[in-house]
Amino acid sequence: MLVFQSLRPISSAMKFFLLPLAVGLFLGSGLSPAQDIPRPQRLPLTPLVIETADGSHRFEVMVAKTTPERTKGLMFRHKMAGDHGMLFDYGRPHKIAMWMKNTYLSLDMVFIRADGTIVNIVAHNKPRSLRSVPSDGPVAASLELMAGTTERLGIKAGDVVRHAILGNLEPLP
Repeated sequence: MLVFQSLRPISSAMKFFLLPLAVGLFLGSGLSPAQDIPRPQRLPLTPLVIETADGSHRFEVMVAKTTPERTKGLMFRHKMAGDHGMLFDYGRPHKIAMWMKNTYLSLDMVFIRADGTIVNIVAHNKPRSLRSVPSDGPVAASLELMAGTTERLGIKAGDVVRHAILGNLEPLP
């Protein structure tokens, strides 16, 4: 960091020296004037249904299947429709933990067994938190919905999630 100890005006000769130095420091920092601002990922929407004691609730979800897609999740998103979400496909069941790093929305996290049964729900997760949010057992998938959705719709552990990746919902048009 450059620190100026004087408030004297900078001479023309000094400006000639400082400008290239400043540009060099900027370019050497790995930043560029046209550097992309982190953007939310956009994946195709697919239908998902959650069956509760009160009936079925339909959502449109993006599916994060690859490690980079799961890692980015809903990061950098500032808004999302109330009937949308993101489904994380882990393939084989195992215990997982998630966090809210760079996630600006408060979310409900729904942890799902391979047969579609909800294991546990952690509601109203704090945006941008680094707190680990674990599943209560092995899961094949997790679902992120807008905070308050599970409470509003009466979604709870034991309810069933239906989606093509779980093999219990055929893709709908």
